[in-house]
This record gives sequence, structure tokens and C-alpha cells, in this order.
Amino acid sequence: MFKKFNWNGNVPQQYTADYGSQFILAKDKVEDFSRGNGNAFTMDSPGNELALQVQQDGYHVINWSADGGITVKAGRLILDGSAVESDKDAASLDVLIKDMTIGDDNGNFSAGVEIINAGHVRQESPSIINIKKNGYFGIKNIYHGDSSTYRFSLTGNAVLEMSCPNALSVASCDLSGASRAEIKCRSTPNASGFTVQGSSRLWLYTEDVAKGTRFNLIDKGEVFLIRNPNPINFEDNNHIKINFDSASTGYIILDATFGINKDKINTEDGMNFLLRNAMISVDNFTQYDDRKVFFDLTPDYNFMVIGLR
Repeated sequence: MFKKFNWNGNVPQQYTADYGSQFILAKDKVEDFSRGNGNAFTMDSPGNELALQVQQDGYHVINWSADGGITVKAGRLILDGSAVESDKDAASLDVLIKDMTIGDDNGNFSAGVEIINAGHVRQESPSIINIKKNGYFGIKNIYHGDSSTYRFSLTGNAVLEMSCPNALSVASCDLSGASRAEIKCRSTPNASGFTVQGSSRLWLYTEDVAKGTRFNLIDKGEVFLIRNPNPINFEDNNHIKINFDSASTGYIILDATFGINKDKINTEDGMNFLLRNAMISVDNFTQYDDRKVFFDLTPDYNFMVIGLR
């Protein structure tokens, strides 16, 4: 028989295996799901879930940005706003987050945090979400993501998944080990810095990338820039930077147009465009020819592949 868990943001709490999996529904005061300053929440419950669901109309704020933060060593914490009937365009559920640690260096058990069906999810700055071995962090089906600048660090085999039908701002995302990140949005309105190393992989589904965005590829790290719903037009996005470490054996794949032939990707046009606009560098030295960098097409001629010779 598992013990009943009562969420109380006014004191530090630990959710252990003694509680098993539980579901808590907020019918009256949604703000009770917040955490008070210094009152950390720690979950160490292998194989179990704690699901918090909001069911109340109107605008509500759940504050997880207080000092102390959220730590999930094992098990999964879920915050679900799907039962809120208000228009998500009005940001009916506003979730504030700060520092989080998900998983641990040993990674003996899976650990995860998932926030779904909210109007806003904002990350307080400066703070970082650390996703470690066997860790998972997901923000799904949020309506607004442009009012925050998310910062992530992924190690081991950590996984990050984000989806927003509108703009989504990721200030920095550092991937190492065998981690992977999948980010889906219409645009990234603020400059981002992505570092992909080890054998990690980044998928960014978008049609517009903010000025100053930088992709750093190290080791076997790979980056995929994929249309969502339209391909990126580098005629309007010629300000991003793609930098390869000189020992990199990874590559970046572009689902893009270059303002020259918008019907299909052309290797020579694409290569010349990227080099002419100083978008490719090796060890931070801009490349103006293809002596160090190769440009190719996938067999279906839909994607351009760029890597080092």
C-alpha cells in the first residue's frame, strides 16, 4: 500500500518510492502547485510518475522558479494543463521555472520532467536546466515560447523535446555524450547558441532562425535544420553561423532554399551562397572556398549535407 502524497510548496518535499505513482487534480486553487522560496522538490522514485493536472478556468500562474528548484533523480514529474478550458492564446496557464536537475551522473534509473498544454512556460534568467544520463525534459503543446530564453545542458544519453506552434526562444543548448534534442517551432526570434559534440544530435524544425544564431559542431555531433512548415530561406537568414571544430567528423543537414532556386536545392548555388555570406567557419575562421568543407546532396536531392573534408 503506497502512502498518499500531498503537494505542499511551503516546505521542502521528497517524493520517494514509498508513494508509488499518483495523480493530483487542482480543482480549486491552481497556485497551490507552486513552490515557495527555498522549498525544493526532489523526486527519487524509480519507475513511478507524479502527475499534476490543472482543471480550472481563467488565468493561473504556477511558480517553480523559487530558490531550491526541482530535482528529479528517478521517476517522472508531469504538469498538465490540458483540462483548462480557456483559450491558450490568452496564456491561461503560465508556468515559471528556474534551475532544474533531471537524472544523475550514474543514470541507474530514468528520470523526467514534462510540462504540457500550457499557455506560457518561462525560464527565469540566469538559470539552467541540467539534463543528465537517462534524463528527459519535455515542454509540449505550449502556445507561447518567445517570452523566455531557455538554457539547457545535456549530458550522457539525455533527451530534450520542445514543441510550440509559434515562436520559441532558446538562448543556449549544449549537447554532449549521446544526448539528443528535438525542437519544433515556427521561428526562433532571439539568437541561439547550439553546441553539439560527442555523438549527440540536434533536430531543429523551424522556418525562421534568428540573427546571430550559431551552431558549433564538435567530434561526431550532428545538426538537422528541417522545415516547419516551410523550408528555411537563407536569402532572409544569411546571418547564422555554422562552425566546425577542425577535428569534427559530424555534419549539418539543411532543408533550405537559398533565394536562387526555390523549387529545389542546388549544390553549387547553395555552396556559393553560404560561403559568400561568411556563414561557414572552421575553428572560428571564416571559410571562403570549399578546400576544407564539402557540400553535397542527399540521394533524394531534398537536403544539403555540409561537413569537413
